[in-house]
Amino acid sequence: MPHPVTAVDMAHQFTAGVQLDRCRKKRAGAILFQSYPNTLVGFGIWSILMRKYPASTIAPFALLVPVTGMLSATLLLDKPMHWWKSIAGILVLRGLGVNLFGARAGRWLKMQLAG
Repeated sequence: MPHPVTAVDMAHQFTAGVQLDRCRKKRAGAILFQSYPNTLVGFGIWSILMRKYPASTIAPFALLVPVTGMLSATLLLDKPMHWWKSIAGILVLRGLGVNLFGARAGRWLKMQLAG
């Protein structure tokens, strides 16, 4: 039985009478990659991390999904990386850094100023 994402996309792509042989290999490969290994590996890693760490520690890393998608599209598919996408990615990474290391950096700075 095909994965639900694959089944829905295939049904959508071919309901207008488009033949399977006319579907570009790139599109079919992307559909299969998104539906099988990407989903299984992503949820597998996520569930391992959720067992090991509290949700408040893991949840901010979900912010990396769009940044990774933009970088992957630029590197693998030769999509253009617009200036505003670069700034948005940097802002997301800075926000994640503040979330993860802000309290520790604040304590370190306080010790340096007091000492």
